[in-house]
Amino acid sequence: FLDFARPKRPQVSPQKLQEILEETLLLVRAEARQRGIRIYKRWTGDLPIIRVDGAQIKQVFLNILLNALQATPSRGAIEIRLYASHKSIITEIHDQGEGMPAEVKAQLFTPFFTTKPKGVGLGLSISERIIEGHRGAIRITSQQGAGTMVRIELPLTGKRADEQDLAGG
Repeated sequence: FLDFARPKRPQVSPQKLQEILEETLLLVRAEARQRGIRIYKRWTGDLPIIRVDGAQIKQVFLNILLNALQATPSRGAIEIRLYASHKSIITEIHDQGEGMPAEVKAQLFTPFFTTKPKGVGLGLSISERIIEGHRGAIRITSQQGAGTMVRIELPLTGKRADEQDLAGG
């Protein structure tokens, strides 16, 4: 069980982060629709290519989006922003849930910590290790009554998504 929870070394290749996010959204869209939750996407198609392990990053996005869906009330919304800075691509996922008290927020990345009756408490700790394995950072801000925002920063390769990679990587 612990071997399963331990992320493997990333097998990185040039990827379009927005495509990984779109694939992940396909997995959660039905549940969002069933619960009456709207998902708003805010990004452009000209984001830089990034070197990541697509399967691992998809797992991170899936963990965070499932948490956001569980926290957001029916007829609520989740907003996803994806944009580039000088050194990284930033993904922000905002939910309209109740938010978290400080004592819960302080434990979020602790393995086996959960507030869910059927939760195992590994999703965020695994996600943190995956992001750190990609030389990135994950931060969570939350305010009771105002929802939660997860911010993931991943370093850039310096190439735009529409550039051809003639050197093979």
